[in-house]
Amino acid sequence: MIRKRIEILGVLVDAVSSDDLLAAVSDAIERKAKMVYAYANVHTVNLAQESESLRAFLNDADITYPDGEGLRVAARLLGGEFPPPTGLTRWIWRLAEHCEAKGYSIYLLGGIEGAAEQASANLRTRFPRLKIVGTRHGYFRDDESEGIVEGVNSSNSNVLLVGFGTPRQEAWIEQWREQLKVNVIFPAGSAIEYAAGIRNPAPEWASRLGIEWIFRLAAEPGRLFGRYVFGNPKFLWSVMNQRMAAKNFTKNG
Repeated sequence: MIRKRIEILGVLVDAVSSDDLLAAVSDAIERKAKMVYAYANVHTVNLAQESESLRAFLNDADITYPDGEGLRVAARLLGGEFPPPTGLTRWIWRLAEHCEAKGYSIYLLGGIEGAAEQASANLRTRFPRLKIVGTRHGYFRDDESEGIVEGVNSSNSNVLLVGFGTPRQEAWIEQWREQLKVNVIFPAGSAIEYAAGIRNPAPEWASRLGIEWIFRLAAEPGRLFGRYVFGNPKFLWSVMNQRMAAKNFTKNG
């Protein structure tokens, strides 16, 4: 796949669709490769402004795909274009369908205690032949990580979803990537808890209109107030500054 990337506040984001991402999953598994497919949204890009390690992780991932309409708005402001975003909280169902059809196996690592098991049950209710070869919640001590990696490896999973939230999940993947024996690793955010039914997604029409964040804020105001009420304007302001800097560079160059 030829990479078409757009730089947004120092983060290189691939202009890939959900179909492209499914094809990349199959490609990695069939080639017996090890790939990391990360997501970028307004929140992760904001965090990457303060964290060099997170920014490096996103830029070094084999694919960093756009998650959320905020990235599409930013791309347009910067003279580029992204396909419709791939939000893993919804796309996990399509990934599961693809893995069932292809015979690929999945390991769910993350969420509160019981979430991965419930997500597994819900996914297999819809896709009975889906191979979910392991589950584990995301609340563990650092000294338990080696045993968790051994459990993932012994499951012979093709696809690993790591849902600890940003930036913990990215840091954990970076630390253990070399030891993990899987073909595809996805930072998964809250996708496991959404699949478990612990969190309820916004209506699809809200996602299409780019206002899903309003529903998420209403559902979890305490946790998400700062992320959206302060983070969204900060992101837009920074992107506008990047746009102006690029115009000035072109004008003066």
